[in-house]
Amino acid sequence: MSAALATLLAFAPAVGATVPSNDAVGAASDGVTVTANDGRTEVVFALAQPAFWCAREDSIHPALAPRFTATLRSQLLVERAGRFRFFLVASGGAARVRIGGEGVAEVAAERAAGGDEAREGSALELAAGMVPIEVEFARDAGPALLRREWSSDTFAREPIPARLFRDAPAVPERSAAIERGRLLAEERGCFACHAAETRRRGPDLTRVGERTSFEWLDRWLADPRAVRVGATMPALPLSPRSAATSPRSSRR
Repeated sequence: MSAALATLLAFAPAVGATVPSNDAVGAASDGVTVTANDGRTEVVFALAQPAFWCAREDSIHPALAPRFTATLRSQLLVERAGRFRFFLVASGGAARVRIGGEGVAEVAAERAAGGDEAREGSALELAAGMVPIEVEFARDAGPALLRREWSSDTFAREPIPARLFRDAPAVPERSAAIERGRLLAEERGCFACHAAETRRRGPDLTRVGERTSFEWLDRWLADPRAVRVGATMPALPLSPRSAATSPRSSRR
């Protein structure tokens, strides 16, 4: 487990910096791939579908400020050819959706700021099969909501089922490792001592990757007292699976 945490910490500019373009890339997956940016930090992660809700002071991702832009990409499985209409429900920012590269619905920021808005797009004739879908959202202020709906000649308006979003662009491996580390940090309660806004015993981990290394973090997480006598942090030893993908091998 500590390998994933070390990956998170050593790349905390990722939580601090744009993901390098030469990252190794995994296989495409179901759901949607999100690229989001707050002007300082860019993250790439996966969602089950192009829909989310954020409270007024929250963001789409813990590493980002509340004001962000996001692009959500995937392939939409059209199970039966027909004539479709797409609806965009959004608030808290401007939004736009493209189906097969064609813009079909848009919500302006000044309209969305006043509450949820459903905007009916152009009718599209779609053949059975996969069609690219891309949703853009620029957060302005207040609670943020984004949801996609559709209708056709054979069914009434409804949310697009999550199971129909397939073959999303792959998340870069480094970004995926950072996300696994973030979830592990939450699972192991790291921020009880390390969160910047708490009366903590541990140091603030913000951008710690700029002042340490994979190797040191790997040793520290595995056995803090072996690195510094009297350390109070508990050991987080590597599991066999984590050891096989340790930070040392990840740097190759």
